This record gives sequence, structure tokens and C-alpha cells, in this order.
Amino acid sequence: ATAKREAREAAEKQRQQILNTVAGAGHTAMTFAIEHYEEARRLDNTDAVKAIESSINALLDGKTAAEALQPLKQLDNVDQDKLDTLMTADMVTGTARAKINDAGSFKTSVAASVQGEAKEFIGYVSKFTDSPQLERITRDRLWQETFLAILSGDVETFYLPSEPNKSVYVEIGRDPQVQRERERRANAADTENAVDLD
Repeated sequence: ATAKREAREAAEKQRQQILNTVAGAGHTAMTFAIEHYEEARRLDNTDAVKAIESSINALLDGKTAAEALQPLKQLDNVDQDKLDTLMTADMVTGTARAKINDAGSFKTSVAASVQGEAKEFIGYVSKFTDSPQLERITRDRLWQETFLAILSGDVETFYLPSEPNKSVYVEIGRDPQVQRERERRANAADTENAVDLD
């Protein structure tokens, strides 16, 4: 019986450590919300699911438990006494908060990058209307940049701008410099993976 109790206590201690690492002191509020969310889904209570979802999202967005758990006050199947004790819980921190912050930063950087590309492209389009020749040159350049991005790495690329009503004959052999670099990398990889027999 003693070993069983000690194992249970050790498991509970580990559980608390994991929860604190993942969500900080706000894990009690988050656990409470998730448990009620699962129950509301099991009962197919759509209104409760929406209310609890908003609470969980608010906790993940860094709001305090007092603010985030407010929608749960209106629900019938929620232990209101326990909810009142959780209203003083801290916000969610730990690795969950760090991952959410990283995701937010990534979202912002991707949005800024795409907006920059769109602005640049709109700038090209406004020039196209004035000059068909500039349109062709710019379009060719954009295609070239796209092909290079797609075929980057250990691939040899050749690009020929489109010239209407003209035939182009190209005789191409492997670039010796590219071939030497490819062999050098292969030899370096073989050396790194070689087994020392001494």
C-alpha cells in the first residue's frame, strides 16, 4: 500500500511539473476550461462549446483567468464555486505561451513579406500599361526569379527569355565548375561517413 501511495504521489508531482512547464500557473484555469469544453462537446451543447472556446482562446492569448473565464459564469453545467476560486489564477505562460508568441511573430513576418511582394508586383503592373516592351522584360525577369527559386539547390538552371517568331538553338554541356563542386560535396560526405578501421 505504501509503494502504491508513493507511486501515486510521484505521478501527481510529475503531472504538476509538466503542467507548470507547459502553461505556468495558469494551467489550473486552462485545465478547467478544457474539461468543460470536452463535456459540452459530449453533450452536443453548441452554445456552451462556443463560450468555452472563447475562454480557451482568451487564455491562450495571454488574458488573465478573471477575464478569460467570464463567459463560463453564464453556463449551467459549470461548477461555479470552483470557477470563482479560479478567477484569481495567473495567465497561461510557459512553453505554450512561447509557442503562441513564436506563431504570432511568424504570422506577422509572413504577412509583411506577402504584402511587400504584392506592393512590388502592383508597382510593376502600373508600369506595364505604359510600355509593352517593359511588360515583356519584367514578366521574363519574374519568371526567371521564380524558376531559380523553384530549382535552387543542386540543380543546373538555364533560362532563355521568350522571343516571339524566333527559333533558338542551344547546345548545352554540363558546367565543369558545377560538376567539380558536386564531386567535392560527395567526397566530403563520404569522408564524414567513413568508418575508422584503426
